[in-house]
Formats: sequence, C-alpha cells, structure tokens
Amino acid sequence: MNSAYKTQKDFVSAFAPAITNELFTYTVGIIGILQKEPDEKISLLGTGSLIKTDCFYGILTAEHVSREIKNFDEIGLSIGAVGENNLQLPRYERFIIEKMCLEVIEVFKSSDTAEGPDLGLVQILSCKALDTLKAIKSFFNISIHRSKFLKNHQDFNSGIWALCGFPDELTIREPSARKGYEYFIRYSPQCYFIDQPIEKKDCGTYDLRKINFDYNKNKGLVKKFGGFSGGGLWKLTASNEEECKTKIPFLGGVIFFQEIINDHVCKIYMSWPS
Repeated sequence: MNSAYKTQKDFVSAFAPAITNELFTYTVGIIGILQKEPDEKISLLGTGSLIKTDCFYGILTAEHVSREIKNFDEIGLSIGAVGENNLQLPRYERFIIEKMCLEVIEVFKSSDTAEGPDLGLVQILSCKALDTLKAIKSFFNISIHRSKFLKNHQDFNSGIWALCGFPDELTIREPSARKGYEYFIRYSPQCYFIDQPIEKKDCGTYDLRKINFDYNKNKGLVKKFGGFSGGGLWKLTASNEEECKTKIPFLGGVIFFQEIINDHVCKIYMSWPS
C-alpha cells in the first residue's frame, strides 16, 4: 500500500469512484423481456460479469439467473459504466442480444440452498451485439488471471475486495419526456467494499465463500440483494493512484444467495470453481 495511505480504507476512500467505475466496466445487468400485449413485461433477472478466453466471450453469472433466459422473448443488458476510452451508447438506447446469439452453459446447477453451488455461463456467439460490447465494455480474461491467482495462493483475508451488482430494490421506472417513449427504466449498479474477513470452504469441485454485512456499520447497503445474484466478488490489485488506471482487478466469486437479515447482519454466499 502506498505510504500516503495508512490503511486500505484510506485508499478506498480516496479512489472509490475510480475503483467503482473500473469494476463496473466488467459488470452488466441481465434483463428479460416478454412481448405481451398491450405492454411488455420487463424483469431484472440478475447480474453478470463479462469474461473471455482466447476463443470465447460470455457472461458469468449464477445458474438460477442463466436458466431464466429461456423463459423470455428477448434479453437485454444494462450496460452501466464503460471504460473512459471506450465508445458510449446513447442514453435511451436499448441494448438487446438476440437469443439465437446466446448459449446457456450450466457450470454448477443451483441446489436452491445456501451451500450451493450455483454457477452459470452464457456464451455470446459472434454477432453485432458482441462487437458492440467489445467496443464499450471490458472482458475479464478468466483463463490467464485465474491461473495467476491459483499460482500465487491469494489470501481472501488480505487486500481490498468488493461486490458488484444491480440491486432490483433501486430499479426506478420513470415517465419519459422523449417522444415515442411512455417511460424508461433506470437500473443502478452498486459496488460494496468489504472490510471484514471472507469465509472460505473447500467443497471439492467448488469453493463456497461467505461475507457478513453489518447494517450498523454499512449504512448505504440495500435491504435486499435481489438482482445482485450472479454479480462478481472482485479483488483490487492496485495499490496506488496510477495503478488504479492500469492494473486489472481479479474476479474471485459469483454471488448466488442471501440469508434473511438477522440482528442487523446479512450473510451473502458466493461460489467459484476450485
């Protein structure tokens, strides 16, 4: 940690907007659209992290999120933040991916319990939408960075970690002043920094990770993490201002379950291949 910042908390406080925007460039909200007369039905299914390998582009999310895709006519993405050097989409532009361009891959099927696992992958096949995503967003190279992470045996109780997602609690439907639009829907991605130990359990083919959020210490938390499912657990690798712009964060978990708040504490569960 740079000597100008005595603690990790000081560092996060100083660069929270830059850090948050960097994590959001990898993050999308997954939206299901049903074409029902007279109105569409639009649902926030969850969150996903954009990933790639040498021959693959996709969205890593929770399996219980990815399996919902088949139940909708169209799939949209809430783009959130884009990189400072990337192209911008018009504010009111919908971002739709044709379902024929998506292939849902079950990694670990949801058991509908807190023990997991619950991990899904949506491959984005070659199409115009993928080209646009490449231009406006960032894709985490999961094969390269995961091998580095395992090789270095990263400690889950050191460094700066954060959760990213689109909480449905903050979704707003507003009247539109734009001609031809009755209303628009605003999705608000959130990034919550973690200032306590991450519990880790080896479950054989996957790891189970848990975080306790104390609402007495974290005043800005949403009450319900619905919509956060599929969001990423990220480790920041930057240690100074310059590295905030150049060092790639590490993706180390996917959110899939929230316990009921008990005594001001909410427990969030994540899974990850071991």
